[in-house]
Amino acid sequence: MLRKLCSALFLTAALSAQVPANLPAFSTYLASGSTVKQVATDGKGFIYVYGETNIPANGYPHDVFVSRLDPNAANLLWTVDLGGESAITRASALAVDAAGNAYVTGWTDSTLFPNAPDGPGPTSPSVNLPFVVKLSAAGSVVYSSLFSNGVSAFPEAIAVDASGDVVVSGSANGTAFPSTPGAYNNPWFVQPPFVTKLDPTGTKLIFSVIGVGGSALALDSQGNIFIAGTTAAPANPGEPLYPTTPGAYQTTYTPFVYCAAFLCQIGFPAGNQYVTKLSADGSHLIFSTFVTGSLGSYNAGMAVDSAGDVWLTGDTASTDYPYTLAANSTSLSQTFTTELDPTGSKVLLSVPLGVPPGIGNNLALDPQGNPIEVGYFPILPSDTYPRGVVPAPAPPSPSGVPSECLSNQGIYAQRISAQDGSLLASRILPGNYQAGSTVDSQGNLYIVGSTGLPTIPLAPSVYYDTAVTQRTVSGGFLERTNFALPMSALGCVNDATNATPLGPVAPGQLIALYGNGIGPAQPVVGLGGGGPSVPTSLAGVTVTFDGQPAPILYASSTQVNVQTPFELTRNPYSSTQNTVMQLTYNGSLLATRSFAVTPINPELFVASAVSNLVCGEIQAGGTTLVALALNEDGTVNSCANPASSGSSITLFVNGLGTSAYNDHTGMLTVKPQYVDASAALWNGGYSLEVDAFTDQAGALSGVGQITARVPYTVLALQPMAVTLTMSDLPVGPLAPFNGAGPTGNQTPVVVFVKP
Repeated sequence: MLRKLCSALFLTAALSAQVPANLPAFSTYLASGSTVKQVATDGKGFIYVYGETNIPANGYPHDVFVSRLDPNAANLLWTVDLGGESAITRASALAVDAAGNAYVTGWTDSTLFPNAPDGPGPTSPSVNLPFVVKLSAAGSVVYSSLFSNGVSAFPEAIAVDASGDVVVSGSANGTAFPSTPGAYNNPWFVQPPFVTKLDPTGTKLIFSVIGVGGSALALDSQGNIFIAGTTAAPANPGEPLYPTTPGAYQTTYTPFVYCAAFLCQIGFPAGNQYVTKLSADGSHLIFSTFVTGSLGSYNAGMAVDSAGDVWLTGDTASTDYPYTLAANSTSLSQTFTTELDPTGSKVLLSVPLGVPPGIGNNLALDPQGNPIEVGYFPILPSDTYPRGVVPAPAPPSPSGVPSECLSNQGIYAQRISAQDGSLLASRILPGNYQAGSTVDSQGNLYIVGSTGLPTIPLAPSVYYDTAVTQRTVSGGFLERTNFALPMSALGCVNDATNATPLGPVAPGQLIALYGNGIGPAQPVVGLGGGGPSVPTSLAGVTVTFDGQPAPILYASSTQVNVQTPFELTRNPYSSTQNTVMQLTYNGSLLATRSFAVTPINPELFVASAVSNLVCGEIQAGGTTLVALALNEDGTVNSCANPASSGSSITLFVNGLGTSAYNDHTGMLTVKPQYVDASAALWNGGYSLEVDAFTDQAGALSGVGQITARVPYTVLALQPMAVTLTMSDLPVGPLAPFNGAGPTGNQTPVVVFVKP
């Protein structure tokens, strides 16, 4: 262990003169309608991202893109698009060399995909051809190679050595994938894995190996190739397994099949993790071994340290997985971090900490040789992946992350000790699905992925896609953190009326800031003191937007509620309008955050979130959002006090923005006026009669109320789910991936009705 630590420190010292130190943490909404799948950095700290764009009509990937940003992510320096009309091109993996050249791999069925200069393999319609494209640091195409000789194949990983040779690994669609003389060749499966090495021009196969390959790839200083992945058990007894070598840690396993459907009519073979070390010339296996248990295991990443030890992460349902520390036997699925010695014959360390399988390689080593791993939660249900394994449980929330923030923070990162496998630090970060990550020589962790709503926090002066103001658009994100940096006092910012994560803000919107130590220990209320306005300083707390003080409705050590100033009114000639918020307590600046500004950001007021709601003969599973609503007599609507059919109900709306005539920051509305927007209330696909849409008398300027009629057709006591559109825009609460299109992503709220 000491030898590895010294080597890592030497490498850090050698690179520290090039890579900027003490880089600030940030996050940003990077590309709308896209998924960012991988990230890499070069020796000077420039950031490269690789992902896919989607066709709105059908959601299929249309093309892929590569982008380069400066080390502070303040400027998008260039973007290169690759693909073709009416074709599907998929992104797989990205690597960057010391000179800042980017190498990407994936597959395409486009006959227009570039193949220059004269790379091996012709284009052919309806064939998924693997590609490698090299881009210069300036963003020009150096070469583009379709290297499979016309055979479909699906790359998953890429690496580049000091000579500019590129190694790609994945799986081929058939045994006709090219195999070069003298290379290892074991076509043991109808869709065999492969490892292919291209020369620096991209025009020549140095070698092409059949029979080994995987989803994670690394090279050592001698050019030896390490591969990790997951292989399914054979469908029939006696069929060959993934190849292993004599003396390796685990040369065989007993295949296991998970049963599904009645009387096990359908079975899903369990996956099993493996690691292979291939010689630099591709001629032979140095070692190849399984690392699995009786119920299988799934690889999520691999890294190789300076001593040649191999680090693995993933998850398993096997109680006999080779742990060196005891696993939690109460969990049906367990994540792991495992270290193998350089010969592949011994497990040195194996602990029940790690990340579950996902897209991309999710493990890297920091400058001290400690594994840093990234995953996301909640993990998709097990029926999404037909493998029969119960998804790994969500990790414990690090201390300091308010519970109100977890709905917007589905990415977790952890730093694990290489010495004893203990958890050194963890982070909970924003984003729905993490796709890829990397660690630079200073220990900065970069994470990319996708988000169903543009609610990724924006750091000041960081580049972002201006589509962030389109409240229901999905997209790709980029974020950076460092475990050496203290966690921000501000955990997240939500809409104050329904606790949903906040993306853009509207003038006059009520928002809630959550954190630790951000206000007084004893809560103080700034609204309701009898005055005509709300104070802009409360118990030592001030919040400003571009220097404009914001009215503070409530302040405590963990929560501060404010109204964004109406002075944020969007500039109609600018598509990049944003505002910078600063939170100060007792004269100390605690947090700075940027928001895109949108004219309106309507959100319904929610009174509560109820688990397993029961009302009348209706029982709803899961969590139901109950609207803050008044009956016609002014009493609060509830299951015990429902609205009668044909009577009126009143709901309340936040985020009216520029559609509110009473737009006076921090002032109470005395004389209500009609809101300058149309409103439609829906019960499923049925429209409810709307009587009025106005400001709310006695409420803060910018808060509206909508009065509608309960249908006369109500036949029983029940909760009635409703959604609201405002000038054809969806009104929140919104949730990722609830729907698609301009009115998608809405989460219904319920009011209670009776005959």
